[in-house]
Amino acid sequence: MGDRYKIDKKIKLLWMLPYIGVIFLVWIGVTTVLFIANDQFPLFKDMPPLILSVLFLFFLILVIGLPAYIWNTLKYNAFFYEIGDNNFIITEGVISKKQTVIPYDTLEDVGVKRSLIEQAIGLSTLELDTAGSSDIEGFVPGISDPDYVMGIIKSKMSVGSKKNNNENTMSQILSELKEIKNILKGTVEEKSTERLKYNKDIEKQSMGFQEPYEDRISKLEKIIKKKFEKTRKDKR
Repeated sequence: MGDRYKIDKKIKLLWMLPYIGVIFLVWIGVTTVLFIANDQFPLFKDMPPLILSVLFLFFLILVIGLPAYIWNTLKYNAFFYEIGDNNFIITEGVISKKQTVIPYDTLEDVGVKRSLIEQAIGLSTLELDTAGSSDIEGFVPGISDPDYVMGIIKSKMSVGSKKNNNENTMSQILSELKEIKNILKGTVEEKSTERLKYNKDIEKQSMGFQEPYEDRISKLEKIIKKKFEKTRKDKR
């Protein structure tokens, strides 16, 4: 597990701006209609247009602004990023959680984007670009100190790059050692095969100078028979 960070609270203001814009535009439109054609609405003709306008603004805030604020607060609370030893992790989502895991050894570039509004409130958006991807892999909005976060990530990328180089070197060394082992093993097996073949040839040659077993038995029987007959004659 690495260090877990929250984004800046000012990001909620940035997320609320579209809703504020909708409320303002709708309120301006309705207020204009009330001031120009108030007589066309019998239900409200006895009420001053200004009061109607203020009441309608409160209605828009209650119907649009309050739910948007609650939603963005939940969204803010669910968003955090984690700088781990091997991965950069982004967790977000209110209803369904989404987790983006970006290994440092796949990171190609880390950038910062600032819109005019972000510059005005002192925030930045962190962009994480991975190798082999045409799109930005990860976005982290609401960063108040992008240089600090980028420094940590780039240091992790540097360590990961050195680790990969070491692993590649070790893999290459192991591969070469395996090749040497196979060569030596093949040489030993070849010599063993030649020695075995040589021993078999020697055994065959030595067997060629020996008499067959049946012939030796026959000669031995003849010798015993001769001695037996000689002994028999001597007794007579």
